Amino acid sequence: MDVKWKRNQTLVHRFPNGEKLEESQETVFQRRTELQTHDVAEGKVTWRLQQVQVPDSGSYTCYVQSPENYDEAHIKLRVAGNFSTSQKTRIIMIVVVFLVVLGLLVTFLLCSRKRKNQRMVIDPAQKKNEKKSRDQQGSPILSWGAPASL
Repeated sequence: MDVKWKRNQTLVHRFPNGEKLEESQETVFQRRTELQTHDVAEGKVTWRLQQVQVPDSGSYTCYVQSPENYDEAHIKLRVAGNFSTSQKTRIIMIVVVFLVVLGLLVTFLLCSRKRKNQRMVIDPAQKKNEKKSRDQQGSPILSWGAPASL
């Protein structure tokens, strides 16, 4: 049995007489395709494409030929999008930095609010002592008077 998978006219996977041939396969698909033949006796073969990428989107055709039979099947693969490891890392770093900055901002606001509240709440005894000390220092005394002897 000969099994071929093609995308347009590009050979994606070839399995002639039970042996995988990577050298005839397009390089972008090498080491990413696998044909599972454990159900061949029932007329089933499963083709697997690994590390799927956006450029893998498209129409694929499977051709199966044996001395007694020929058949083909068509599928359309749509890949919505993927993130490379570096993109995932960058997104994670941005989220972490955002959360740290947000945490620092919240901490700063809570601390400044606490200090403001501490300044506003003064013990009545402390308030009385502050008024007394201001009165004792007093304000400068200006006296207007004529000299005693002229």
